[in-house]
Amino acid sequence: MRVSTTFNIKSKPIIILVLFACLACITQKVHGDIIAASTFDTDADGWTLTSVGHSWESTGGNPDGYIRYDDNKGGTNYILAPEKFLGNWAAMGVTNLIYEVKIFYTGSVYIVGTYWMVIEGPGGSARWYGPPPDPAAGWLSLDVPVIEGEWVILSGSWDALLADITELRVAMEFYNNWGPFEITGIDNFQLFGEPASIEVSVDVKPGSFPSSVNLKSKGVTPVAIHTTDDFDAADVDPETVRLDEDGCDIAAVKWERYDCDEFPNPLYGEPGEPEMIGDGDIDLVLYFETSDLGCLGDVTEVELTGTTFGGVAIVGTSDIRFVKQGKP
Repeated sequence: MRVSTTFNIKSKPIIILVLFACLACITQKVHGDIIAASTFDTDADGWTLTSVGHSWESTGGNPDGYIRYDDNKGGTNYILAPEKFLGNWAAMGVTNLIYEVKIFYTGSVYIVGTYWMVIEGPGGSARWYGPPPDPAAGWLSLDVPVIEGEWVILSGSWDALLADITELRVAMEFYNNWGPFEITGIDNFQLFGEPASIEVSVDVKPGSFPSSVNLKSKGVTPVAIHTTDDFDAADVDPETVRLDEDGCDIAAVKWERYDCDEFPNPLYGEPGEPEMIGDGDIDLVLYFETSDLGCLGDVTEVELTGTTFGGVAIVGTSDIRFVKQGKP
C-alpha cells in the first residue's frame, strides 16, 4: 500500500512519498474520472457526522474546511458518506478512493490500529485496512484501490456487493487510548472511476439494406438492439435509449420486443415453412419520429446510447442513409 502526503484537490505539489509494505517508492496512478468529491470547504457536504465527537470546521483543513473528530467527546468512530458516493459501483466503474487524513493529537496510546473503511449493501460487506496512522505526516493522502484482493470480505460476495453500495463508513479513530484521547481530521474525499459500457449490436431499419431513411416521409423509423450470444436486449431500459450525434439527442416514441432478425429458411418449400425465419432471440425494437432524425445532420453512421436496468451504459452504431423523396 502506497501513501503520499499531498495537496490533493485544493493545492498541487506532491511533497513527500511514503512507501508502505513495498520496496519501491512509486507514485500510484489515479485511474479514471472523478465521480464524486467532497472538499468540505463550506460545509459537511451531506456527510453524516455520527456522534458528538464529529464536527465540521471552517479552517484547519487542506486548506479551509474539514471534518474533525475529537474522541475526548466520545461517540461513533466513523462518518457516513452521502448518496453521491453510493450506488452501483460496478456500473460506475469505480477504481479507487482518495482522501486525506490528519492526526492532530494521538492521546495516550496503548494500541496502534490502522486507517480503515467499510462498504456495505444487499450483496454483502467488506473492510479495507490501510497502513498504521502517521502523526508526523500532516495531511496524509490515502489511495484506496477498489480491487477485491485489497479488501476483506465480511459477508456476501465482491461482485454482488459492488452492484449496490448502500453504505460507506470512513474511520476517524485509529488508536486505543487510556485517555486523553485522539483528535483527527478528514478532508478532500474523492471517488474515481472509469464507467463501464457494453457495445451492442444496432440496426437502423432491421431487415433492410441499405438502411435508407426519407426525412420527408411521415411516421417512425425502427431501430433494433439485437440480442446476441453476449448480450440480452431484455436488459435494456428503453426510456434511456437515445440516438446521439453532436448534441442531437433523440428519444424513442415507442418500442416493442420481438425477434426482428430475418434469415433464409433452409426448410422453405416444405409445407408450412416461411421463406424467412428469425434467430429465436427476442430483440428490442425502438421507433423514432422520422422527422426528428434530420438533426443528426449529414451522417452515414448513427450512434445509439442508453443504459441497462442495472445502470450499465450501452453504446452501438449502425449505418444510415438519408435519401430524397422518391429515391431508393
